[in-house]
Amino acid sequence: MISGLTKWLNKKYPQNYIIKNPFIGSLLFLAFCIFFVIVYKPIQTHESRFFNYEMTVAVYCFIVALPLFGLIRILKSINYFSNSDEWTILKELLSVVLSLLGTGITVYFSGFLPEPPLQRWNLATFFDSLLSAFLIFAVPLSIFSLINYRFLLVSDKIKQYNTESKLSSPGEIEELIRIESQGIFISEYKSGQPSP
Repeated sequence: MISGLTKWLNKKYPQNYIIKNPFIGSLLFLAFCIFFVIVYKPIQTHESRFFNYEMTVAVYCFIVALPLFGLIRILKSINYFSNSDEWTILKELLSVVLSLLGTGITVYFSGFLPEPPLQRWNLATFFDSLLSAFLIFAVPLSIFSLINYRFLLVSDKIKQYNTESKLSSPGEIEELIRIESQGIFISEYKSGQPSP
């Protein structure tokens, strides 16, 4: 069972868009978070003493999105996470968890700006900030990971097809867009080829 889990975690997986493109990804993360928190008002979010609810949400999300960009850049500079061609499910999960941990720490310290510092400087508030970050920011980070799950399903079908056909190099598999069959004839459509 453990070897099956290890094999599954080490399957090739497309990199999360936010991690692949940190700048645009952080902007998307910011927009998604502002929209999500304003519309759904999760886990007792409230306005600060200086701003109304919407402005407080925008300030918090902006404060979190800026360090997320830097955190992802640092993450990508680590040798283990640097090569997107060798990205796996395990690397995807670890990068999302580390990003959430970084945003949780950022939420904790950013809370000192709009709220009185004396009420925040304790472990209960720190762990509450981590939990809040995981519950709120897991949605946008996970959505970008879950979007790529379809490639995991398709890659299994391509591997099955590859063993029965003439595709031999991994480069050809990466270029494959669609396979059609009509009776005994099989048509392959690769990137760069015009579709019928």
